[in-house]
Order: sequence, then structure tokens, then C-alpha cells
Amino acid sequence: MKLSTVTYLMVLAGAGLAGTAALAANVVVPKEKCDAAWKMASPGGDAIAGGADVPVVLNFTMVDSNKDGKVDADEFSKACSSGLVQADEATVKDMK
Repeated sequence: MKLSTVTYLMVLAGAGLAGTAALAANVVVPKEKCDAAWKMASPGGDAIAGGADVPVVLNFTMVDSNKDGKVDADEFSKACSSGLVQADEATVKDMK
């Protein structure tokens, strides 16, 4: 019984650390990298639909300023310049 309790506590501790690491890894995309972030998020330049899988993190509701269910390049640029677009550190470093 002791072993299972210790194992359970170790799993909980590990999950807590993993969750913290994932949260800490996202950083605001710097203004000078907003164009590169857009190119990564929408390689073809098309508007991003809600729920799309993109390599950046954004609050879709806040970024979709005209509430049409899509984020276009202009909306993305304004949001990014305002600090509303995030990505993990490695992704930001890869932006050119």
C-alpha cells in the first residue's frame, strides 16, 4: 500500500511540474517578429478559422475584432503588436 501511495504522489507531482513547464514556455511574440508569426500561422496568407491548429497561441475571441469567425492578416497584426499573440520560446526563436 505504501508503494502505491508514493507512486501516486510522484505522478501528481510530475503532472504539476509538466503543467507549469508548459505554461512557462509560452512568451509574447515580439513586435518585430509579427510578420514571421503570421507566415507561420497562415503560410498561404488565408484567414485563420476558429479552432484551427496554428503554431502560435492567441485568444481567438479577442483577436477576431470584427467577429466574423476568422482572423485575417490585419487582425492578427494588430493583436500581435498589442502583445496578444504568444508562442513557445523555440518557435519564437525560429521566426525569421
